[in-house]
Amino acid sequence: LVRFSPDGGDVIPHIAMGWESNDDFTEWTVNLRPGMKWSDGEPFTADDILFWYNDIALNTDLSPTPPTWLMNADGTIAKVEKVDDYAVKWTYAQPNTAFLLDLANKDGADKSITNLAFAPAHYLKDFHPNYTDSAALDAVVKERGFETWTELFAVEALPHLSGNRPSMAAWMPNGTSVSDPVFTIARNPYYIGVDPAGNQLPYIDEAVYQKGPSGVGRTLCTLAGGCDHTNVENPSSEYVDTLKRAAEPDAEFRMSWGPEDLTFQLSLNQSEGLGIQDDRDVAVRQLFREDDFRQAVSHALDRDGIAQSLVRGPLLRAWAGGMAPGGPDFDPASVVYYGYNVDRANELLDGLGLEDTDGNGIRNFPADGPGAGEDIVLGLFTSEGAAETRSIGDQVVIMLDAVGLKANARPMNSQAELDNDATGQWDMKISRVDTNSLIFTNCNNYAPLTSVTPNWNRAGEGERVLRDWEQDLADTITAYCSSRDATERKELINHWNYVWTYHNYAIGTVVGRKGLALAKRFKNIPAGLPPRQYQWVESAIMSEILWTPADEQKQQVRPDTIPVYADSE
Repeated sequence: LVRFSPDGGDVIPHIAMGWESNDDFTEWTVNLRPGMKWSDGEPFTADDILFWYNDIALNTDLSPTPPTWLMNADGTIAKVEKVDDYAVKWTYAQPNTAFLLDLANKDGADKSITNLAFAPAHYLKDFHPNYTDSAALDAVVKERGFETWTELFAVEALPHLSGNRPSMAAWMPNGTSVSDPVFTIARNPYYIGVDPAGNQLPYIDEAVYQKGPSGVGRTLCTLAGGCDHTNVENPSSEYVDTLKRAAEPDAEFRMSWGPEDLTFQLSLNQSEGLGIQDDRDVAVRQLFREDDFRQAVSHALDRDGIAQSLVRGPLLRAWAGGMAPGGPDFDPASVVYYGYNVDRANELLDGLGLEDTDGNGIRNFPADGPGAGEDIVLGLFTSEGAAETRSIGDQVVIMLDAVGLKANARPMNSQAELDNDATGQWDMKISRVDTNSLIFTNCNNYAPLTSVTPNWNRAGEGERVLRDWEQDLADTITAYCSSRDATERKELINHWNYVWTYHNYAIGTVVGRKGLALAKRFKNIPAGLPPRQYQWVESAIMSEILWTPADEQKQQVRPDTIPVYADSE
């Protein structure tokens, strides 16, 4: 509906032509452009937003957990109402100054059913039991090889899975899907974008995606000249080889590096009301909520050693946490850094009464509290899909062991991570965080503004009690995200960063830069473009403006499927 400007500094119209809010930012009305059409020529109206809201976001079979950006601070869900065919109103229980930023993060949202803000009602109603005869729907489910209607719907709701689902994006799948060895997308003849001369975008008729084993495989393909684009974001497996190849005269791609915004964070679950099953959990959460304990963990981490173990040289460095150094408003003076100091870590742990009372090398919980006398043994989740989190996790285990804390690292797949987030049944987690250089793109994630944020202090049963400094974080982020004064915003976000790092709300480990490798034949690339700083690359570079000279264009894979605009009226 809206998107970030190319420099990431503002929210600009896209499918929506404008918006307005009431004085206290509890109501937002989004105005659509009349006459827009889906890629199949059907009208796009407010009904497509209401279908998403009522039949996807609020449907517990499709969305067991409502989208975070729709959640009110009290755990209820924001109301979305149709004003007329070209206007929709969102109503929140409290001021939501981050609404436009949340909405901009839905640009290109067809990648996930949990990230939609609209959907083609005319197409998807055929796969939804609220609109289709149950017997007929069951027959389609069976014919397509699915067990339930939700499985079928989850595929048809996303263009890259369906292959046929209409889109509002610059390109649309034309009969293939990501499950095919070769996935092609063709230009959308009804796309709303035009260039200053009045030429309709996108310029490129067809884009081709080849299935590969991993992001690393995509990078290797780009290095060899077989692919046109890759994100270089896996330090231990991609950085050195990519830099070497880019320096060679016959390299077919150009390499650029963004700001320092590739960060890896250690989160400690501080929730008092979610996922607590026994006295041991109570003891762990109480410990994690102690400033001195989190400070001790920070002092136990040899961040420079972690950085060098992932990739030698200056490509990664120690990071305290909070805002990434690559943020446009970042001030190093706002950082409170508890660096590597094993003696200080032990001193802090001793001061908390955490002694090794049985002489086995592992500290024990105090005898007069929950978990009395038990060894302090902590779980540490890492991500199967991010090799760096696993490497960092293994080293964190060793470093915590050196100060008498036992940790067991365990990699989790993405679905298991989501499940554990929802239940709150986890102790510690190493995560890659990509948005903390631009806090304004996800304001709710950086303070306790909703019942499910931040992830390590979710609300459970009963009222969530915030520590004074947590309330300070919430108030500061709210003011920051509503301010349009550059000087004030910088002061606010650096105060936020000071409070965050002073209290080690989540503990930083290392930070680096993400790279972007693009084929030299691509033209019209914005100068100084930072890779993946604002969105996935396709959205960040507004790829509909890219073009290639005629003598450098490749043969189309499916030339007969490029659609042509047809006026249906």
